[in-house]
Amino acid sequence: MERHEIETVLTLAEELHFGRTAERLLISTGRVSHLVKKIEREVGAPLFERTSRQVRLTPLGRQFLDGLAPAYRELQEQVSRAKAAARGIGGTLRAGFLGVTSQHLLEVMDVFCARHPECEVQLRELQYGEPFGPLRRDEIDVLLTWFPIEEPDLATGPVLVTEAMHLAVSPTRHRLSGRDGVHLADLDRREIFSLPYAGEPAWTGAHLLDGAEGQPIHSLQEALSLSSAGLGVFPVGAAVADLFTCVGIEYVPIRDAPALSFGLVWRAAAETNRVRAFNEAACEVFLHDVPLAG
Repeated sequence: MERHEIETVLTLAEELHFGRTAERLLISTGRVSHLVKKIEREVGAPLFERTSRQVRLTPLGRQFLDGLAPAYRELQEQVSRAKAAARGIGGTLRAGFLGVTSQHLLEVMDVFCARHPECEVQLRELQYGEPFGPLRRDEIDVLLTWFPIEEPDLATGPVLVTEAMHLAVSPTRHRLSGRDGVHLADLDRREIFSLPYAGEPAWTGAHLLDGAEGQPIHSLQEALSLSSAGLGVFPVGAAVADLFTCVGIEYVPIRDAPALSFGLVWRAAAETNRVRAFNEAACEVFLHDVPLAG
């Protein structure tokens, strides 16, 4: 029994209609009828009852297809896994995020996993103190974070998201709360939480955080918690402001601040088909485009 014959009887078992089956398989109804009859001759008995009004499975047909369907799905999965292995896409892709929310990556995951079901995606939030350490230690394959990045051993994709910058402040304990916007001149760098770098080269993507003199923070959650307590302020993108609508946080637009840009970064020496495929999925989600190879 050939693959197209199996697909025909399985599709007819779902549709129970020769016309709809033909439309799904992009063949004629006569071809569907011919293939079904061929399989029934091989089996030695009818699998479907046909009348002018309906098509339904015979008891033998139900038994036959109940056993055939899972076996065929397993065969398809094995073929998909083999193709993915040949392309270097199967396995696990480890994606990190830093300075952004996981929501950005979830959309990319949906597209990537639908296209490559044989590949699992694991998400991990990184700490501000060591932005590129997990990449360089091969603990993750790709990272979504602030741009620009100027590291000779790291490769980057295009800018995927550009967002207006907001300042996270306490609505009751900070002098800038209650405003419809602030300017850079209104900010005191001693109040802006700083990023503790653990021996990392300078990270240029944080904009206002370069030269900040406030308390060092290690994660976005920590920055928001301390901002809520009135212990300082922290610049975030619009997506963070939309997602983390906490009672103890107010987000004030910074009118003259540069926009925050985000994109994917990975080790240049460890670029794989899996990483390239994930970057393609990200470009489709955010840019509605697929980058040209090379």
